[in-house]
Amino acid sequence: MPNGSMSHSPRASLMDVDAQPTPAGPEVVLNLTTEDRTILQALPLAEGQQWMLDRVAYHREYARMLSSMYNATAPIHRYLPPELLMEIFGRLEPEELQELKYLHVCRMWRELILRTAEFWVGMLRNPIRFPNGNTPGVQTDSESAWYQCFKLSLERSAPRDIFLTSQGFSEFAYTTVSLHAQRIASLSVELYPLDASRLFGLLRLGMPRLRTLVVSHLPGELASMDEPGGGTLPLLPQSRSSEAANLPSLHVLSIPSVLLTSISGGNLRSLTVGCAACKLCSEARRPSVDDLLTFLRRYPSLTSLRFLKTSEPDSNRRLTESGPVTLMQLHELTFEDTSSSWASDIMRRLTLPSDTIVKFRNRNKPLIPEKFRDLPAVHASDRLALEFRKEEDVHHGASLAVCEADASVGDISFVNVQVAVRESPGRHDTVGSVASTFASPSVRHLRVWIPTSSFRIDRTRTIQLLASFPSITRLTWKRQVPNDLFQALTSLTSAGGPICAGLEHLVVHWRLGSRTDETIFRGTCTLILSTLAHRASLGSRVRRFVFKCEGMKRMGPRFDAEREKDRLVQTFSTLADEVVVGLKLDTTD
Repeated sequence: MPNGSMSHSPRASLMDVDAQPTPAGPEVVLNLTTEDRTILQALPLAEGQQWMLDRVAYHREYARMLSSMYNATAPIHRYLPPELLMEIFGRLEPEELQELKYLHVCRMWRELILRTAEFWVGMLRNPIRFPNGNTPGVQTDSESAWYQCFKLSLERSAPRDIFLTSQGFSEFAYTTVSLHAQRIASLSVELYPLDASRLFGLLRLGMPRLRTLVVSHLPGELASMDEPGGGTLPLLPQSRSSEAANLPSLHVLSIPSVLLTSISGGNLRSLTVGCAACKLCSEARRPSVDDLLTFLRRYPSLTSLRFLKTSEPDSNRRLTESGPVTLMQLHELTFEDTSSSWASDIMRRLTLPSDTIVKFRNRNKPLIPEKFRDLPAVHASDRLALEFRKEEDVHHGASLAVCEADASVGDISFVNVQVAVRESPGRHDTVGSVASTFASPSVRHLRVWIPTSSFRIDRTRTIQLLASFPSITRLTWKRQVPNDLFQALTSLTSAGGPICAGLEHLVVHWRLGSRTDETIFRGTCTLILSTLAHRASLGSRVRRFVFKCEGMKRMGPRFDAEREKDRLVQTFSTLADEVVVGLKLDTTD
């Protein structure tokens, strides 16, 4: 009989067929039991194949049962009580909404996780993109895997508070979330214009646990009704209306000004009004100054108040002088990218405690905005702290020179100015802009800090900076190399007197760089000594001089820091009434 003829016979033995060598490789070795061999030899080919499929299914089920028994007898189950496992599951932080892999470890894990409400609370903390009916390729019906997972998380998280962050708020989102509105403690939503009415429909259902509400706009300019989520902002009820959203537990609110007056109730502690520049807020009917003041008047316990660019009111609406708003618990007031006229207007109508910190920030201009020159609080300051550093602009890929200015205005208020200035060599003078903006004869105490790796302030710009504050009596200077400072302190004013003639208290903090050696260190000390002597000869003797250095290990193992400290104290004491010298071997951040 020719090779392979058995494979065509319906009565051929399956054992005989599999025993034949194949062109693809050597003879197959079958490690079967005697009983299985006997059965296969008695069965024809078709019946034998079905028998094998049945045995495969049997062994798979048998292996699954053994695996389940093995997991059930694992030490984590035998030695840890279910309550402790549930505590562990409750501390997991799922990275995405559909992260259900923990449920597939074993039957016991699945049962315990389904009973652990904190795990499902963690699932809901992940940002959610609610499917929009106009979004192609996104399934929005109740059979989708996304919906089933989200629904399971909502149900299993009960009765705990839940914290939701969503992009968009479609009708589908409203229907799903409204059943659990009573448990929402924090809600952060990016809205399309037409989503606003649905969101406020949810808020009006009554949300007794809602403590934090953050509302912003989805990026992009949506002006057409034909675009997904497009259209104009619908008219919403005002806060004085019975249909407004009454949120009795609200503590933190961040919302565009065009939606602000639809919120009422609560005991607000933190309020942010406005958003980044967008077409919706620019063209919508913004509230008037009276509307904002009326809103603020209901929340005297505010501790933080922040106005963004689009918070500026409608200038065409009538203004009624109804008296100032008293916020005696306000700790921080911030204006970010707002106009000087708006900042001045609202500050004039607020009565604040003496320790309020007022911050002005602008990160979009090549130089410090003119508005800072118009703030009387800055020019009335008796103490000013300037910090220069560089940061990367994530949006433009450019380096920014950041100036932070803190100003104490007697016992009235505290001003903090934070400005990012684009560095463009040959075009913009950052230090000159700072000097002209904050120049004031009222400043008595000036603190300048240039952190490591920031740009250099040379002698010319240092003179320009110091000349802007002729009345300072105390100067604190923190940077890498102080040589430019002491060279500037030897210069004279146009009247022939020493710059900063009233300087009595000088603090210099020097963090030695990687290229600093003993020769550079001693050269700087010699420059300091000659500068103090020159000023003393002109009648501007320093009463107290503090000199602190970090990174003295760079001087080498033979450098005796304690001996050098004593020598410097003795040397500088001839030119100052009180001298403090500190030499640290290591550097601190």
